[in-house]
Amino acid sequence: MLEILAVLASLAVPAGPSISTSTGHQPEPPVVRIVSREYGFDAPDRIPAGAVTFELRNEGAEPHHAWIVRLEGGHDLADFLEAVENGRGATPAWAVDMGGPMVMMEPGAVSNATIEMKPGQYAFVCHVPSPDGIPHLAKGMAKAFVVEESSNPPEVMPTADLTIDLVDYAFVIEKPLHAGVQQVRFTNTSGQTHEVVLWRLDEGAHVDDLIAWVFNMQGPPPGAVVGGVSGIAPGVENLVELDLAAGRYAATCFVPDAGDGMPHTDHGMKIEFEVS
Repeated sequence: MLEILAVLASLAVPAGPSISTSTGHQPEPPVVRIVSREYGFDAPDRIPAGAVTFELRNEGAEPHHAWIVRLEGGHDLADFLEAVENGRGATPAWAVDMGGPMVMMEPGAVSNATIEMKPGQYAFVCHVPSPDGIPHLAKGMAKAFVVEESSNPPEVMPTADLTIDLVDYAFVIEKPLHAGVQQVRFTNTSGQTHEVVLWRLDEGAHVDDLIAWVFNMQGPPPGAVVGGVSGIAPGVENLVELDLAAGRYAATCFVPDAGDGMPHTDHGMKIEFEVS
């Protein structure tokens, strides 16, 4: 699943794993810091319910992400690994894709996603394949964790500057993104999981150049990943803080289609836009 992520490079955020909270007057979601390496996650075993900001630091030589899955109906991580055949099979109906930080290409970059987390059983998984083509999930890169009720009122989701809605098969952008820091809410109102890989295009490059490079990996990429969100199921939303420079950008979704199994880019789920 999502073999295209093999082309993306490391994430990095402040050292973890840990959970930290804000002490300011305006409450902010606690931050869960995760470290990835070949082939596992260092992350807390328990986190509080409510809005949570996930940040990922990659200490491995290969790229990794922390794709978050909610396990429903009394199922656990062992059930999930059996159901998906260690990363090669379809996700079962009782496993809900909750999103998470998108893999980024520049070492030292910060990737984040804030998600409303309900109490229950969850897992971090990594669908990125190694150079040998085997998904990291098949090499044991998964970690269970529990979201538990808290004695304190759960934090609420931060306010977004704009919303990008994911549908079959398009990105519906509420208003233009701008240069600088902004909070972007990604929502999914379709009938299947979608992701957003947000690229800054090189001079003269186009989104189809990126897609072609992803599937042949010949020469340097014609752009760099600057953020986005891992796969989110219908009805799920993630809020991502982006810090963008002015320039030409593209967004793509490579999630395999629920119908024909082809990447959503083959169904036209791609877009170019300007940030100024």
